[in-house]
Amino acid sequence: MPCGSSYYTVSEGRTARSTRGLHTLDRNRSGVMQLPHHADPLAETYMTNSLMEEAIASRILEGAATTRKVAKDMLRKGKKPENSSEQMVLNAYQAMNCIRDKKDGVLSPGLICDSHRMVTNRTIDEGSVGCFRKDNDTVVADPLPGVIYHVPPDFTTIREFIDELCAFANDQAGWVGKDQEPFLHPVIRGIVLHYLVGYLHPFSDGNGRTARSFLLVRPVEGVRDLCMPANITDYIAFEEEVLPRIPSDRI
Repeated sequence: MPCGSSYYTVSEGRTARSTRGLHTLDRNRSGVMQLPHHADPLAETYMTNSLMEEAIASRILEGAATTRKVAKDMLRKGKKPENSSEQMVLNAYQAMNCIRDKKDGVLSPGLICDSHRMVTNRTIDEGSVGCFRKDNDTVVADPLPGVIYHVPPDFTTIREFIDELCAFANDQAGWVGKDQEPFLHPVIRGIVLHYLVGYLHPFSDGNGRTARSFLLVRPVEGVRDLCMPANITDYIAFEEEVLPRIPSDRI
């Protein structure tokens, strides 16, 4: 099922396991009370705790040198971060809360840059914060052996690529099942968006943090209620370590 542009083509090929997983998400979602924004105090407490857990777990996964206990104490008590690792956690938490409060749910170049500005605050060179890269010096590599794994597209293509990525996210190109148009499951669409940000690498640093923050909270309409307020990092661990041991007829 092609979804294309001048820069990339998305073709969906599902395995039995992925189809079963998407069906499970849809089935479990139906009939389950959604947690409203800022309405039920218990629901809001649960959401806040989930955002804290995700901010901490994802940044530790990326190499932040802190512990869950210390980081959560900082967030709960509103303490100032004492090092760059704690700053990364605070940035992630503030970014997800800020994006979550946006009402329109529309992904735009401005929102992407704002997300980058929030998640990289005081952790990278100030001249690179919230700005698309202006050269081709950025590569994805392992610095020790000097192995280059990915060379992003030319920086001159970034703006047009981002515009098309946002159109894809916001269904401005008719890619999500209107009449005879191809249908792409919202979860798959969110995964594709996350991958494309990593592929394009529009910023000199902080690309993964940026994609993770805005896709976790407001990836595309129909995905947020599926993914939130679950801790995505914990779900990935469940998917890799626990799910393979469960008989298929029980999933």
